[in-house]
Amino acid sequence: MAVISKRMKGIMAILFLSISFYMMLTRRYIHALGDYVIEFIGLKSWTGDFTGIHLTIFYFGALTFLGLYLVRKYALKEWGIRKRKAIFLFIVFITIFSLMTNMAVKSIKKYSDGLLSIGYHSKTSIVKCYQEI
Repeated sequence: MAVISKRMKGIMAILFLSISFYMMLTRRYIHALGDYVIEFIGLKSWTGDFTGIHLTIFYFGALTFLGLYLVRKYALKEWGIRKRKAIFLFIVFITIFSLMTNMAVKSIKKYSDGLLSIGYHSKTSIVKCYQEI
Protein backbone atom coordinates (compact mmCIF):
# COMPACT_ATOMS: atom_id res chain seq x y z
CA MET A 1 0.00 0.00 0.00
CA ALA A 2 1.41 3.37 -1.04
CA VAL A 3 2.01 5.95 1.63
CA ILE A 4 0.78 9.44 0.78
CA SER A 5 3.28 12.14 1.63
CA LYS A 6 2.49 15.02 3.98
CA ARG A 7 2.75 17.47 1.09
CA MET A 8 0.27 15.52 -1.04
CA LYS A 9 -2.19 15.27 1.88
CA GLY A 10 -1.93 19.03 2.37
CA ILE A 11 -2.48 19.79 -1.32
CA MET A 12 -5.43 17.38 -1.49
CA ALA A 13 -6.97 19.01 1.60
CA ILE A 14 -6.68 22.48 0.04
CA LEU A 15 -8.07 21.11 -3.24
CA PHE A 16 -11.05 19.54 -1.41
CA LEU A 17 -11.71 22.84 0.38
CA SER A 18 -11.52 24.73 -2.92
CA ILE A 19 -13.90 22.36 -4.71
CA SER A 20 -16.46 22.34 -1.91
CA PHE A 21 -16.37 26.15 -1.72
CA TYR A 22 -16.56 26.57 -5.51
CA MET A 23 -19.66 24.37 -5.67
CA MET A 24 -21.56 27.09 -3.79
CA LEU A 25 -20.64 29.95 -6.14
CA THR A 26 -22.97 31.10 -8.89
CA ARG A 27 -21.08 31.97 -12.05
CA ARG A 28 -21.92 34.38 -14.84
CA TYR A 29 -23.11 31.73 -17.27
CA ILE A 30 -24.47 29.01 -14.96
CA HIS A 31 -25.97 28.42 -11.55
CA ALA A 32 -23.79 27.06 -8.77
CA LEU A 33 -22.27 23.74 -9.83
CA GLY A 34 -23.40 22.30 -6.52
CA ASP A 35 -27.02 22.81 -7.64
CA TYR A 36 -26.47 20.42 -10.54
CA VAL A 37 -24.72 17.86 -8.31
CA ILE A 38 -27.43 18.01 -5.65
CA GLU A 39 -30.25 17.72 -8.20
CA PHE A 40 -28.44 14.86 -9.97
CA ILE A 41 -28.50 12.77 -6.79
CA GLY A 42 -32.19 13.56 -6.32
CA LEU A 43 -32.20 16.27 -3.66
CA LYS A 44 -33.61 19.77 -3.95
CA SER A 45 -31.13 22.64 -4.29
CA TRP A 46 -33.70 25.35 -3.48
CA THR A 47 -36.86 25.37 -1.36
CA GLY A 48 -38.70 26.78 -4.42
CA ASP A 49 -37.94 27.19 -8.12
CA PHE A 50 -34.63 29.03 -7.72
CA THR A 51 -36.30 31.09 -4.98
CA GLY A 52 -36.45 30.70 -1.23
CA ILE A 53 -33.59 29.14 0.72
CA HIS A 54 -30.58 27.95 -1.25
CA LEU A 55 -30.08 24.47 0.23
CA THR A 56 -26.84 23.88 -1.66
CA ILE A 57 -25.14 26.27 0.75
CA PHE A 58 -26.03 23.99 3.64
CA TYR A 59 -24.90 20.81 1.88
CA PHE A 60 -21.59 22.15 0.60
CA GLY A 61 -21.15 24.44 3.60
CA ALA A 62 -20.77 21.34 5.76
CA LEU A 63 -18.18 19.98 3.31
CA THR A 64 -16.39 23.34 3.36
CA PHE A 65 -16.09 23.21 7.15
CA LEU A 66 -14.78 19.66 6.83
CA GLY A 67 -12.28 20.98 4.27
CA LEU A 68 -11.17 23.72 6.68
CA TYR A 69 -10.53 21.07 9.33
CA LEU A 70 -8.55 18.94 6.86
CA VAL A 71 -6.49 21.94 5.74
CA ARG A 72 -5.69 22.80 9.33
CA LYS A 73 -4.75 19.20 10.13
CA TYR A 74 -2.84 18.17 7.00
CA ALA A 75 -1.61 21.39 5.38
CA LEU A 76 -0.90 23.64 8.34
CA LYS A 77 0.12 21.15 11.03
CA GLU A 78 1.52 18.07 9.27
CA TRP A 79 2.94 19.68 6.12
CA GLY A 80 3.84 22.83 8.06
CA ILE A 81 3.06 25.51 5.47
CA ARG A 82 2.06 29.03 6.43
CA LYS A 83 -1.54 30.21 6.33
CA ARG A 84 -0.67 32.71 3.60
CA LYS A 85 0.56 29.96 1.31
CA ALA A 86 -2.56 27.86 1.98
CA ILE A 87 -4.78 30.87 1.17
CA PHE A 88 -2.75 31.52 -1.97
CA LEU A 89 -3.20 27.89 -3.13
CA PHE A 90 -6.92 28.12 -2.33
CA ILE A 91 -7.24 31.25 -4.51
CA VAL A 92 -5.21 29.63 -7.31
CA PHE A 93 -7.47 26.55 -7.32
CA ILE A 94 -10.65 28.69 -7.31
CA THR A 95 -9.27 30.76 -10.21
CA ILE A 96 -8.44 27.62 -12.19
CA PHE A 97 -11.94 26.19 -11.60
CA SER A 98 -13.51 29.47 -12.65
CA LEU A 99 -11.47 29.72 -15.84
CA MET A 100 -12.21 26.10 -16.75
CA THR A 101 -15.95 26.53 -16.18
CA ASN A 102 -16.12 29.76 -18.19
CA MET A 103 -14.11 28.29 -21.07
CA ALA A 104 -16.31 25.18 -21.20
CA VAL A 105 -19.56 27.17 -21.25
CA LYS A 106 -18.24 29.65 -23.82
CA SER A 107 -17.04 26.78 -26.00
CA ILE A 108 -20.46 25.10 -25.85
CA LYS A 109 -22.21 28.34 -26.80
CA LYS A 110 -19.66 29.19 -29.49
CA TYR A 111 -20.04 25.91 -31.38
CA SER A 112 -23.84 25.70 -31.12
CA ASP A 113 -25.04 27.21 -34.39
CA GLY A 114 -28.38 28.97 -34.11
CA LEU A 115 -28.57 28.53 -30.35
CA LEU A 116 -30.07 31.64 -28.79
CA SER A 117 -30.38 30.51 -25.17
CA ILE A 118 -30.38 27.48 -22.96
CA GLY A 119 -33.21 27.04 -20.47
CA TYR A 120 -33.45 24.62 -17.57
CA HIS A 121 -36.88 23.40 -16.53
CA SER A 122 -36.50 22.16 -12.94
CA LYS A 123 -39.78 20.21 -12.73
CA THR A 124 -38.98 17.84 -15.58
CA SER A 125 -35.17 18.09 -15.36
CA ILE A 126 -34.89 18.59 -19.12
CA VAL A 127 -32.55 21.03 -20.79
CA LYS A 128 -34.42 22.79 -23.59
CA CYS A 129 -32.52 24.45 -26.41
CA TYR A 130 -34.21 27.26 -28.30
CA GLN A 131 -32.97 27.65 -31.85
CA GLU A 132 -33.36 30.42 -34.35
CA ILE A 133 -36.28 29.89 -36.73
